[in-house]
Amino acid sequence: MDNFKIMYKILNALEKSMDLEEFDSGIITHEYIGASYPRWCQCIRILADDGLIKGIIITKDVLGRLRIKNLDQIKITMYGLEYLTENSTMKNIQNTLKGIKEIIPGI
Repeated sequence: MDNFKIMYKILNALEKSMDLEEFDSGIITHEYIGASYPRWCQCIRILADDGLIKGIIITKDVLGRLRIKNLDQIKITMYGLEYLTENSTMKNIQNTLKGIKEIIPGI
């Protein structure tokens, strides 16, 4: 799966979760999004490093592999909201996903 699609799905889910009392972190897991765990971890790290998300802890295991902790505490930042709204790549992905949703109901 394309990195930008993974990041869009994460940011979009976090933005939509702002309407909820409690956030279900299951909707942004690598399994739910359809990405490998290592790629998903890298995308989460990029989003955190660039200040688009906050609240998670990124560590490495004894083999040096990335691990994400506190996923239930993840939040989108103001910069993340701006990025989601203004980034043309993200807009293209959003439009593509909306088109797919119209063609295939229930997605």
